[in-house]
Amino acid sequence: MSRPLRYSNPWQPIEITARTLQGRHLLRPSSRLNLLIAGVLSLAKERYDVRIFNFVFLSNHFHIIAAASSSCVMSAFMGFVMSNVAREAGRLHNWPGRFWERRHRAIPIADNASLIGRMRYIFENGCKEGLVSHPAKWAGLNAVDALTKGKTIEGIWVNRTALYIARRAPNKNEVNEEKFTTKCKLTLDPFPLWERMPREQRHKNAAELVADAAGSAPPETRKRKKKRARAVARSPHHRPSSLKKGVAPLCHAASKAVAVAFREAYRAFVAAYRAAAEKLSDRLPRLGFPVHSQVMAFAVLEME
Repeated sequence: MSRPLRYSNPWQPIEITARTLQGRHLLRPSSRLNLLIAGVLSLAKERYDVRIFNFVFLSNHFHIIAAASSSCVMSAFMGFVMSNVAREAGRLHNWPGRFWERRHRAIPIADNASLIGRMRYIFENGCKEGLVSHPAKWAGLNAVDALTKGKTIEGIWVNRTALYIARRAPNKNEVNEEKFTTKCKLTLDPFPLWERMPREQRHKNAAELVADAAGSAPPETRKRKKKRARAVARSPHHRPSSLKKGVAPLCHAASKAVAVAFREAYRAFVAAYRAAAEKLSDRLPRLGFPVHSQVMAFAVLEME
């Protein structure tokens, strides 16, 4: 298969990653974009049965650790997030075309040790590149203060549909975008391993992870401010000369035994999926649909 099938257990933490087209800095941090992205995440969390534990948005990609009741719900959630972030950031940076390089990559986190490691990895973003000396200093949207201090993440949601209709009315010159903008708050869910702990203890544990992640910053501090300033001031249409590439793991696991067990379960899932797909293709000819409209057959099969 060209792409791995979406596979995870209900409410299993998943690390989600997506990168902009050609790695362009279309997610360049700004106060306006941070509010818009937070608003998208807030509304998406209200619409879908999803828990968000941690996230960070860099200049050309993002990471989110979340969990959902099913893979279908997670796919719908990410479709809403990525499409609306693309529209808002594209409108802000005058980029009307394709925004994301490919669909998001969702990697299940198979054990608790890997879950701690991935939380720490998200905190490291910005530090390990030498842009900031502490995760909280990154100008892009992140959850550091929310997890360590309990601060509320504020965002805005612009009702583009109502705004479009209003601008087509006779008195369109009097239309103000602020009238169609709603303030919202994004609340993170308790980290799965700490959800039974008191809030102060959860903040303390997160602060320890953040302090540990801050140690990944290079020791050179003289040029850090200039490097960060160049990264934030760089044109959002900038295309890096090279991008980090690698084979994504099937899952995040701290031990080989856990990884092997997950791979075996995944292979059983793929085998069952292929068997169902073959049965479906065998039934398609008698349905009478044209060759290129096989998608419509799913609705008929569900009704039978």
